[in-house]
Amino acid sequence: MSGRETTDATLSAECTVAKLPDYTDMHDRCRQTKDIPLHHSTGILLQARCRCPATGSLDDHGNVVPAGEPPPPPKPTPGCVVCTSLDRQRTQARAAGDYSRVSDCNVRMRAHTCRKAPTPH
Repeated sequence: MSGRETTDATLSAECTVAKLPDYTDMHDRCRQTKDIPLHHSTGILLQARCRCPATGSLDDHGNVVPAGEPPPPPKPTPGCVVCTSLDRQRTQARAAGDYSRVSDCNVRMRAHTCRKAPTPH
């Protein structure tokens, strides 16, 4: 097996096509951003993530985050009751060194639909 075949085997179909002239925008379509393990196995991958340096994970807006860098934490929406609560919980978790909870708060903040606090009459 040549070096080229090994390298190509680690690229998604989109990133392989993106190496051709006039197809460089295909990197934007790559969604193979994480390893998919084979169920009920240890260390066996059903599909490996794309190793192309142009492909990283995607942030909340669909922008590519370079591989190895975590996406920035979400910012709370001003006036949103849920965002305010999650931001407070995240701050407390970070201060306590509970980074798993910090991550949970980030995931929940990204996933919810913002609700504004009711305005007093």
